[in-house]
Order: sequence, then structure tokens, then C-alpha cells
Amino acid sequence: MYGGDETRVKVKFDKRCYKVVNEKSLIEGSLIDENEDYFVYEFVCNGTYGIKLWIMGFGADAEVIEPVEFREEIIDSIRKMNKVYSI
Repeated sequence: MYGGDETRVKVKFDKRCYKVVNEKSLIEGSLIDENEDYFVYEFVCNGTYGIKLWIMGFGADAEVIEPVEFREEIIDSIRKMNKVYSI
């Protein structure tokens, strides 16, 4: 859908998101860590805009771990959302 450079992304998800994240039709990746509260999923995407929209749809149940630049992009988007909603 969106193009760009190939980027390896690691995201920490709340455990209740497990089924949605692991659906092969959405994104294919690897489970690299898990416990009873969360799991870390790693995948490669082409560009980050489309995946950013998907990840942000999880709200506080998803945290980008790597790459740091992408994490900072997410943080910037959240700051902008705070301004929009006057939080």
C-alpha cells in the first residue's frame, strides 16, 4: 500500500493483542519474546507510514522498540495528537 525503504521493526504488544498481530493476512513476522503480560514481534516492512497507522491503532497496547528513529516518529505523532485534542 505504501512504499519506502525496507525497515526492520520491533514492537512490544500487550498479550491481549496476540491473535490480531499473528494473523498472517496482516503482517508476517517473528515472535521474539513473550511472557504472560506482553510479547515482542519483529517484522520487516517497506516504509513505515502504513505500519505506523496500523501500530497506532493499538493505542497504548503497542510500543515501538526499534528502530529508535521510528519510535521517535511515533512519539512525535502522539505529541501532535495531544495538541489536536487539547490534552
